[in-house]
Amino acid sequence: MSYLIRSLLSTCLLGIFLLHPTLVIGQEEQQEPEEEVLPVVIRNVTLIDGNGGEPRSNVSILMAEDSIIGIVDNERDIPIESKIYDYSGHYVIPGLIDAHVHVTSNPSEEPRIYSASSLKHALYGGITTVRDLASDARSLASFARDALLDEIESPDIYYSSFIAHPDFFEADKRTLQPSRGAVLGKTSHFLAIDENDDLKEAIAYARGSGATGIKIYAGYDREMMRKLTEEAHRQGMKVWAHTALIPAKPSDVVAAGPDSMIHIEMFIYELFDSADEVDKRRGEQSIDYSKLKVDDPAIVKVFKEMAEKNVILDPTLISEKRLEHGEGWFQYNADLLRLAHKMGVPVSTGTDNLGSPNEYYLPTLFEEIESIVEFSGFTPLEAITSATLIGAKSIGIEKTHGTLEVGKKANMVILKADPSKNIHNIREIKVVIKNGKFYERALYTPIQAHSHE
Repeated sequence: MSYLIRSLLSTCLLGIFLLHPTLVIGQEEQQEPEEEVLPVVIRNVTLIDGNGGEPRSNVSILMAEDSIIGIVDNERDIPIESKIYDYSGHYVIPGLIDAHVHVTSNPSEEPRIYSASSLKHALYGGITTVRDLASDARSLASFARDALLDEIESPDIYYSSFIAHPDFFEADKRTLQPSRGAVLGKTSHFLAIDENDDLKEAIAYARGSGATGIKIYAGYDREMMRKLTEEAHRQGMKVWAHTALIPAKPSDVVAAGPDSMIHIEMFIYELFDSADEVDKRRGEQSIDYSKLKVDDPAIVKVFKEMAEKNVILDPTLISEKRLEHGEGWFQYNADLLRLAHKMGVPVSTGTDNLGSPNEYYLPTLFEEIESIVEFSGFTPLEAITSATLIGAKSIGIEKTHGTLEVGKKANMVILKADPSKNIHNIREIKVVIKNGKFYERALYTPIQAHSHE
């Protein structure tokens, strides 16, 4: 081989080596070994799994990253190499779900701080998931994304696109703030729709907001409720509807087969021919609710159809505590809920108000859970199931959320006392775990913000 050829080959090889120093003949590129993720063990707790069964004592829960990988009764089944957190004497329930909140309705700076404060307050208060039923999705989508990735301290957020008749948008000033910067009723998250609109196109537009479902609010009859529900379901969206849409009565709403019906207090519209009469008499407080028959055949028929179709009732019972439309108002609604529950209607727990950290030590969801036990006859275990599994079903995430089972998300609350014996013990929070991450209740520090009512 000539000197010239040898020189050229040497130069080429040197160039290859300088560009790719790991490409040495007979030697593969060395890769850093992946760091092994050890299972995390919540050891020796009493498990209340959310399915409604009796608590199981001396159980250990195995987690890897954001999921549950094992639930064992025998300590010999705990991997030798694992991170063990001993919570002997404690109780574990699934992460709580508030199925009716309004996180934000204004995308400006200060309300965002207030919303972030409320969300952090909710997470450290045991709520790992919320369903928002009418907020400004332009800001809400940002919160939902950051919560999903655990970049902020917040429950995971699922939200709705709000739909009502155009007349409602003109009459109710609450629609103005969520629509700021756009034509009223023409945003994908706050839509004015009537019988002349292309429903296929309208629901597709609503989906574009990132919403999980539509909230049908007001101004529709039985036929329009049916059409909206059918199209939303066809496009894979949940349907969450007010119990009465005026003129549609509860019987008209349930006939369409929505996924949830909202507000126990609206069932009274089934008893009157005219919604205007109901509104007038409620405003005058001239209805004596203590004399109304709770098991009126008209309402019983609606509850029966709800149970048959598995339509979930979101009663917002504590909202009725804060109102007074006549003698016996609250107890009447609490008794309606008792009847619905007895007839097999699935019930979620929603508050209509997360609760400001400036006003409440814990989120208002605890009052809702306690109220359905104290006033509507739920057992503590049934109330926990409503606040976990049924809430997950209302959103459509029950395959991954709502109960403590292998393969589901590692969302749970560790309690210092037994809530199955006394529902008030649900307030005794030691640790909240969301997506496998620990949030010590004792380390909670609120974000300072001012309320905007």
